[in-house]
Amino acid sequence: MNALFCTKHDELHHVPDPPGKPLLMGFTSRSVNLSWAPSFDTHHSPVLNYIIHTRVGENGEWDSYNGFATLDNKTNHYVDKLQPFTVYSFRVLAVNAIGTSQPGKESYYMVTLREGNRCNDCLFSTGFANAWRLKTVEI
Repeated sequence: MNALFCTKHDELHHVPDPPGKPLLMGFTSRSVNLSWAPSFDTHHSPVLNYIIHTRVGENGEWDSYNGFATLDNKTNHYVDKLQPFTVYSFRVLAVNAIGTSQPGKESYYMVTLREGNRCNDCLFSTGFANAWRLKTVEI
């Protein structure tokens, strides 16, 4: 465990507590907008930034080597470069001057949107309506 004892204030400085579970605020086929609660206790050393880990699939490994590092201590982040129609989950770690927290709870699973030919999807939403309109014009 990383800790630093500061004799001036008689305070023990540690890595921050894990941040809250990331919530999905919006997503596309290749990106997601995440938001989370800050660390409950920063242990007398403010959070500098956060690291976001991704996991592909429900049983995949966490990609802790290619985490997305935020530029500041804001508790939201836009994650891009995701793959379409893929299952993802996310977790967040807090960073202060002492070190990095344990990972927070993982997000709920989500599936990015599909891309490309959407004819099968459109068949039920617009195809029948357009066919019905054409029939009414022909009558």
